[in-house]
Amino acid sequence: MKNLLTLTLLFVSLLGFSQNGAITIRHIANAGLYMTDGDLNVYFDFPYKPGAFGYTIYDESELDSIKENSLFLFTHKHADHYSRKLLRQHEGEVYGPWKFSKKEGNGGEIINNPEHSFSVKAYKNKHRFSLSHCSYLITWHGKTIFVSGDAESPETIAKMENMDWAFVPEWLLYYAKLGNVNIDANRIGIYHLYPNDTVEDDYGNNVVNLRDHQEKITLKF
Repeated sequence: MKNLLTLTLLFVSLLGFSQNGAITIRHIANAGLYMTDGDLNVYFDFPYKPGAFGYTIYDESELDSIKENSLFLFTHKHADHYSRKLLRQHEGEVYGPWKFSKKEGNGGEIINNPEHSFSVKAYKNKHRFSLSHCSYLITWHGKTIFVSGDAESPETIAKMENMDWAFVPEWLLYYAKLGNVNIDANRIGIYHLYPNDTVEDDYGNNVVNLRDHQEKITLKF
């Protein structure tokens, strides 16, 4: 009976632990994001060429801290979002719109990882001077995260519902406000700013400027 009670308490303890995890999100620089649940490591638009097109020059330690065997997702191949040279120095799975079929790039599921309760859908959209560009909708432990990349218009994000976080450039918020387009997200992070850019408009209390927000974002599940 004592052994049975011990096993029962251990099971309840483990069950409680598995249901009380957290996804942490860190803005690295420019449009680069690092996300982890403590087990799976995911990078968006990183590594990129430091200082490309006048965007942020990040510390070299960021490259050294990249977790091996991570997932690397890129919205497109512009140098301020992607560096093949730097990427080749790391092991992991690489995803980008140049790899997706028409069906996959139209809201198709490009990753489905039940082991980590992680899936990603890709949405190809327009970005000036880029042959292929996409935004991503991530579902992870029941949380939904949208990564816009350099999408020119709010057309794609306007179709998303009940997002926990959305990461977008400021121009997307500007055009959404101009066109009275609702972005259905609990929190919105503005990224992809030049070092001296200021965010002039008031987009609401749920919007944060990631360049000035040094704390990690935590999503408990």
